[in-house]
Amino acid sequence: MSDASLHDLAAAYALDAVDDAERAAFEAHLPTCPPCREEVASFSDVAEGLSADLSATPPPSLREQVLTQIAVTPQDNPTPGAVSDELAGRRAGRHRGAGGVRGWVLAAAVAAAVAIGAVAVTQWTQDSVDPAVVAVQEVLDAPDAVRSTESVDGARVTVVTAYSLDRSVLLTQDLAGAPPGQDYQLWFVDQDGAAVSAGLLPTGTDQFLLEGDPSDAIALGITLEPTGGSDQPTSDPLIAIPLQG
Repeated sequence: MSDASLHDLAAAYALDAVDDAERAAFEAHLPTCPPCREEVASFSDVAEGLSADLSATPPPSLREQVLTQIAVTPQDNPTPGAVSDELAGRRAGRHRGAGGVRGWVLAAAVAAAVAIGAVAVTQWTQDSVDPAVVAVQEVLDAPDAVRSTESVDGARVTVVTAYSLDRSVLLTQDLAGAPPGQDYQLWFVDQDGAAVSAGLLPTGTDQFLLEGDPSDAIALGITLEPTGGSDQPTSDPLIAIPLQG
């Protein structure tokens, strides 16, 4: 068997899809060929992954179901000659079909490798998405989302509230940045005038998931506070946006 043919057996050998003669020839070749050893190791990992993922313990009821089916299924009684002919045919077919079986096994291994890569990419994508971005979109897409908009100094400020989610989102357009040493702080204000912080608006953000539950609020106020925010408003609100409950 030529070296080129032996190289082609690496994947099949790793997946136990070679006959005895091919196995002996390849194992004699393997110690002298680093590329083949690397390929065998790679496909062996795939095979182990397939084995781990596809293994399953049959339910206890399966044995009884099989025995019951055997009991009610008519059984043929072939003659000894027919049995011998059938076994011989199977052996011949197994030998002739080795290449076909090998092709199916290799195709399955490649598909498994692709699937493993797809799972890794999917997991990376899920892990890389900011939960706050997802939450903002959920509020904006909620069937019961209501919007309230006000303008201040040429800027438009909108509050979108989804009471089914107990969340609100602030949308801004053309809002100037806070002066040095100050932050925009957001406040949920209830009917008694009590204010609860809904977070600090990050610089350059035009969509912001407000902190806290808006259920008891009748308005959202925005004040300028010292950097880092305050426990309670220390200045008059720049704007107060009525919330539509």
